[in-house]
Amino acid sequence: MFRWLIQKTDDKGCWWYCDKCGALLNCQSGFTTADDEWTCTACGTENDVSDDNIIGEE
Repeated sequence: MFRWLIQKTDDKGCWWYCDKCGALLNCQSGFTTADDEWTCTACGTENDVSDDNIIGEE
């Protein structure tokens, strides 16, 4: 039997990656876009996770 851990995050429906190391931010413990910035837990880089960085599908 498999158990899936479902983590609810405030990710604005996007996949967020660190600008410096490329780590997936959505998977980081406590990740949120509420303050429009997130510090990567892998490398310590502060990332802008605001609506300004969402690229729409065209």
